[in-house]
Amino acid sequence: MYLEKQIIYIFNMEIILFIVAHWYLSLFAQSFFHHRYSAHQMFTMPKWVEKFFFVFSFIAQGSSYMSPKVYGILHRLHHEHADKEDDPHSPLFSKNFVSLMVKTYHKFADIQSGAIKVKESITKNLPCNAQPLLVVHSIILAIEQ
Repeated sequence: MYLEKQIIYIFNMEIILFIVAHWYLSLFAQSFFHHRYSAHQMFTMPKWVEKFFFVFSFIAQGSSYMSPKVYGILHRLHHEHADKEDDPHSPLFSKNFVSLMVKTYHKFADIQSGAIKVKESITKNLPCNAQPLLVVHSIILAIEQ
């Protein structure tokens, strides 16, 4: 009985450690690659490192992953129009948290699809589109077969 409880405890600790590690890797990917690199251009990196971080971000962020290019556009628009009507995610122009998130999602989707045209000063020096993710997708499809 004691051994069974110990095994369950160890198994539960592994799950908790995995979740904590995944959380911090996700935060790192968001802060380092999406925010500092894509949105603010705080530093440069070679294209192969950029491609690595595309894949790393995709894995670390999982279902909350968003294109670093579109994230950079949204964030730059936010800085340009902070708390004004054109701010893509200002809480001042939404009734509640849910409507704010829905509004942000639609703005993201419209920018990604090209339905919203953004001026060149906002799109300057953004990371390339997520071509490395096509490689990951191909690998996943190959594994599934």
